[in-house]
Amino acid sequence: MKQPPSNRRDRSPATRFTAAFARDPAVARRGVVPGRRALLSVLGIGLAGILGTSWWLAGVPPLSGDGSAAAPAVEPPPEAEPDPVPEPEAGAETEPEPEPAADAEAEPEEQREPESEAEQEAEADPAPPESDPAQEPDEPEAEDEAAEEPQVTPPFGGPTTRFQDGGTYRLVAAGGDLCLDVVNGSTEPGANVRLWGCNGAPAQEFTFHWNEWASEYTLSSRGNCVDTAGGSGQTGANVEMAECNGSASQVWSVERQQGLNAYTLVSTHSDLCVDVEGGVHEAGANIRQWICGGADRQIFSVERA
Repeated sequence: MKQPPSNRRDRSPATRFTAAFARDPAVARRGVVPGRRALLSVLGIGLAGILGTSWWLAGVPPLSGDGSAAAPAVEPPPEAEPDPVPEPEAGAETEPEPEPAADAEAEPEEQREPESEAEQEAEADPAPPESDPAQEPDEPEAEDEAAEEPQVTPPFGGPTTRFQDGGTYRLVAAGGDLCLDVVNGSTEPGANVRLWGCNGAPAQEFTFHWNEWASEYTLSSRGNCVDTAGGSGQTGANVEMAECNGSASQVWSVERQQGLNAYTLVSTHSDLCVDVEGGVHEAGANIRQWICGGADRQIFSVERA
């Protein structure tokens, strides 16, 4: 059986909207309600103020029209104008600056700091003045150089002495009155060498010639050289004159002994010394080579001839 329509209205929201729209259809409002527009304007102004304050605090310049940060305009500082220089009046004379008085007292020197010990010693011991070249003594002549004593050099395995190359000397035996002498002043090879009274004769003059070492010499006299008989290296071999040939038996080392002018003549061939045979100190004593012992019989002084 069909139910009669109910006079009670349906109160659901959808039903109410549909009924209202059917009775009075209307067009929706455009834009924002004036009250809301005012609220949005206030919010926009506040937001712009906050952003502007943030940029100012952060030191970030505002964006330019193309989106890039606009550089702040820096104005150059104004240049200072130079003070005008007053021009001198025509006809006015320039006054000269006053000169310091001649008798002005000298300003007191500043107090010096205490000097170090090194500076005080340097002032206490001043350097010696340089010698004047004009006052230097003249160089000695060749004759003065020849009169000087032989020059001593460092030893080569023993005390040795360096004599002038080509210098002529006398060999004086210990005792001071007998010299090495070529018998009768002979110029023949084989002439004997002996002790004889020093008389300054050419037979007692021997010329020293440097060998390979400056301390080794050949001793020549009257055109021949001091040698051992037959170039022997035996102990007791006689010392005599022989034709100069550069052999080892003609090379002698002049070695300094104790004393200012005391030497031994050592054969570089046999390592034996020139020796007065028998150790007798008398004219005519024979000369030979013997084992070096440093006795007076083997000691000679070397004097300029």
